[in-house]
Amino acid sequence: METTAYAKLNLSLDILRRRDDGYHDLQMVMVSIDLTDTLTLTPGEGAMSTNLSFLPADGNNLAQKAASAFRTATGQGEVLDIHIDKHIPVCAGMAGGSSDAAAVLRAMNERYHTGLSPLELAKIGEQVGSDVPYCVVGGTALVEGRGERVTPISPLPPCYIVVCKPPFPISTP
Repeated sequence: METTAYAKLNLSLDILRRRDDGYHDLQMVMVSIDLTDTLTLTPGEGAMSTNLSFLPADGNNLAQKAASAFRTATGQGEVLDIHIDKHIPVCAGMAGGSSDAAAVLRAMNERYHTGLSPLELAKIGEQVGSDVPYCVVGGTALVEGRGERVTPISPLPPCYIVVCKPPFPISTP
Protein backbone atom coordinates (compact mmCIF):
# COMPACT_ATOMS: atom_id res chain seq x y z
CA MET A 1 0.00 0.00 0.00
CA GLU A 2 1.28 3.46 -0.88
CA THR A 3 0.26 6.57 1.05
CA THR A 4 1.16 10.25 1.22
CA ALA A 5 2.32 12.32 4.21
CA TYR A 6 1.82 16.10 4.05
CA ALA A 7 4.12 18.69 5.62
CA LYS A 8 2.66 21.31 7.96
CA LEU A 9 3.43 24.92 8.67
CA ASN A 10 2.73 26.83 11.85
CA LEU A 11 0.98 30.06 10.91
CA SER A 12 1.08 31.12 14.55
CA LEU A 13 2.57 29.66 17.71
CA ASP A 14 1.89 31.01 21.19
CA ILE A 15 3.65 29.45 24.18
CA LEU A 16 1.21 29.88 27.06
CA ARG A 17 2.98 28.26 30.03
CA ARG A 18 5.33 25.47 31.10
CA ARG A 19 3.52 22.36 32.26
CA ASP A 20 4.43 20.14 35.21
CA ASP A 21 5.36 17.34 32.76
CA GLY A 22 8.11 19.50 31.19
CA TYR A 23 6.14 20.31 28.03
CA HIS A 24 4.58 23.67 27.26
CA ASP A 25 0.92 24.49 26.73
CA LEU A 26 0.73 25.85 23.22
CA GLN A 27 -1.85 27.48 21.02
CA MET A 28 -1.10 27.26 17.30
CA VAL A 29 -2.72 27.60 13.93
CA MET A 30 -1.38 24.93 11.57
CA VAL A 31 -1.95 24.29 7.89
CA SER A 32 -1.09 21.32 5.67
CA ILE A 33 0.86 22.05 2.52
CA ASP A 34 1.43 19.97 -0.59
CA LEU A 35 5.07 19.15 0.15
CA THR A 36 4.94 15.40 0.72
CA ASP A 37 6.70 12.18 1.60
CA THR A 38 5.57 8.93 0.00
CA LEU A 39 5.34 5.83 2.18
CA THR A 40 5.12 2.25 0.98
CA LEU A 41 3.82 -0.29 3.49
CA THR A 42 4.08 -4.02 2.82
CA PRO A 43 3.58 -7.06 5.08
CA GLY A 44 6.98 -8.10 6.36
CA GLU A 45 9.21 -8.22 9.40
CA GLY A 46 9.16 -4.58 10.53
CA ALA A 47 12.02 -3.39 8.33
CA MET A 48 12.41 0.35 7.89
CA SER A 49 14.11 2.10 4.99
CA THR A 50 14.27 5.59 3.52
CA ASN A 51 16.00 7.41 0.71
CA LEU A 52 18.01 9.28 3.41
CA SER A 53 20.63 7.12 5.09
CA PHE A 54 20.79 9.17 8.30
CA LEU A 55 17.16 8.66 9.36
CA PRO A 56 16.50 6.10 12.11
CA ALA A 57 15.66 2.60 10.87
CA ASP A 58 16.02 0.77 14.18
CA GLY A 59 12.54 1.00 15.68
CA ASN A 60 12.96 4.66 16.67
CA ASN A 61 11.38 6.00 13.50
CA LEU A 62 7.99 7.57 14.24
CA ALA A 63 6.41 5.64 11.35
CA GLN A 64 7.40 2.34 13.01
CA LYS A 65 6.19 3.60 16.39
CA ALA A 66 2.83 4.54 14.83
CA ALA A 67 2.39 1.07 13.31
CA SER A 68 3.11 -0.51 16.68
CA ALA A 69 0.74 1.90 18.50
CA PHE A 70 -2.02 1.10 15.98
CA ARG A 71 -1.61 -2.66 16.47
CA THR A 72 -1.61 -2.24 20.27
CA ALA A 73 -4.66 0.05 20.30
CA THR A 74 -6.79 -1.96 17.86
CA GLY A 75 -5.47 -5.51 18.10
CA GLN A 76 -5.46 -5.40 14.29
CA GLY A 77 -2.77 -5.40 11.67
CA GLU A 78 0.31 -7.32 10.78
CA VAL A 79 3.94 -6.32 11.09
CA LEU A 80 4.82 -4.06 8.17
CA ASP A 81 7.93 -3.13 6.30
CA ILE A 82 7.92 0.63 5.74
CA HIS A 83 9.82 2.56 3.09
CA ILE A 84 9.75 6.37 3.13
CA ASP A 85 10.66 8.42 0.08
CA LYS A 86 11.48 11.60 2.02
CA HIS A 87 10.92 15.08 0.57
CA ILE A 88 9.76 17.00 3.65
CA PRO A 89 12.90 18.66 5.06
CA VAL A 90 14.30 17.01 8.18
CA CYS A 91 14.74 19.12 11.34
CA ALA A 92 12.75 21.99 9.84
CA GLY A 93 9.71 22.05 12.17
CA MET A 94 7.46 20.89 9.31
CA ALA A 95 6.34 17.67 11.06
CA GLY A 96 8.07 15.35 8.61
CA GLY A 97 8.35 12.44 11.04
CA SER A 98 4.96 13.14 12.62
CA SER A 99 3.34 13.36 9.21
CA ASP A 100 4.85 10.00 8.26
CA ALA A 101 3.47 8.51 11.49
CA ALA A 102 0.02 9.95 10.77
CA ALA A 103 0.09 8.55 7.24
CA VAL A 104 0.85 5.09 8.67
CA LEU A 105 -2.11 5.36 11.06
CA ARG A 106 -4.48 6.42 8.26
CA ALA A 107 -3.19 3.69 5.93
CA MET A 108 -3.53 0.95 8.55
CA ASN A 109 -7.03 2.15 9.42
CA GLU A 110 -7.98 1.80 5.75
CA ARG A 111 -6.12 -1.47 5.14
CA TYR A 112 -7.56 -3.27 8.16
CA HIS A 113 -11.05 -1.73 7.91
CA THR A 114 -11.07 -0.63 11.54
CA GLY A 115 -13.34 2.35 10.81
CA LEU A 116 -11.68 4.67 13.31
CA SER A 117 -12.51 8.36 12.94
CA PRO A 118 -9.70 10.89 12.41
CA LEU A 119 -10.09 11.97 16.04
CA GLU A 120 -9.80 8.35 17.24
CA LEU A 121 -6.66 7.92 15.12
CA ALA A 122 -5.34 11.21 16.51
CA LYS A 123 -5.77 9.80 20.04
CA ILE A 124 -3.53 6.86 19.08
CA GLY A 125 -1.11 9.34 17.53
CA GLU A 126 -0.74 11.22 20.85
CA GLN A 127 1.37 8.29 22.08
CA VAL A 128 3.77 8.73 19.15
CA GLY A 129 4.43 12.48 19.06
CA SER A 130 2.98 15.92 19.76
CA ASP A 131 2.38 16.85 16.08
CA VAL A 132 0.90 13.47 15.11
CA PRO A 133 -2.70 14.25 16.15
CA TYR A 134 -2.73 17.36 13.95
CA CYS A 135 -1.10 15.47 11.07
CA VAL A 136 -3.80 12.80 11.24
CA VAL A 137 -6.54 15.44 10.92
CA GLY A 138 -4.63 17.83 8.61
CA GLY A 139 -6.07 20.84 6.83
CA THR A 140 -6.20 24.13 8.72
CA ALA A 141 -6.68 23.80 12.47
CA LEU A 142 -6.33 25.41 15.86
CA VAL A 143 -4.02 23.13 17.84
CA GLU A 144 -3.79 23.43 21.62
CA GLY A 145 -2.23 21.84 24.68
CA ARG A 146 0.84 19.81 23.84
CA GLY A 147 -0.72 19.25 20.41
CA GLU A 148 -3.45 16.82 21.40
CA ARG A 149 -6.42 19.18 20.97
CA VAL A 150 -7.14 19.75 17.29
CA THR A 151 -10.05 21.89 16.12
CA PRO A 152 -10.50 22.27 12.35
CA ILE A 153 -11.05 25.88 11.24
CA SER A 154 -11.80 27.60 7.92
CA PRO A 155 -9.10 26.93 5.35
CA LEU A 156 -6.79 29.55 3.96
CA PRO A 157 -7.79 30.99 0.62
CA PRO A 158 -5.72 29.57 -2.26
CA CYS A 159 -2.23 31.00 -2.00
CA TYR A 160 1.43 30.32 -2.63
CA ILE A 161 3.90 29.78 0.17
CA VAL A 162 7.65 29.81 -0.27
CA VAL A 163 9.53 27.52 2.11
CA CYS A 164 13.22 28.23 2.68
CA LYS A 165 15.23 25.86 4.85
CA PRO A 166 18.79 26.72 5.86
CA PRO A 167 21.49 24.10 5.27
CA PHE A 168 21.69 23.26 8.98
CA PRO A 169 19.30 21.37 11.29
CA ILE A 170 17.30 22.94 14.11
CA SER A 171 16.14 20.72 16.95
CA THR A 172 12.35 20.99 17.05
CA PRO A 173 12.08 20.79 20.89
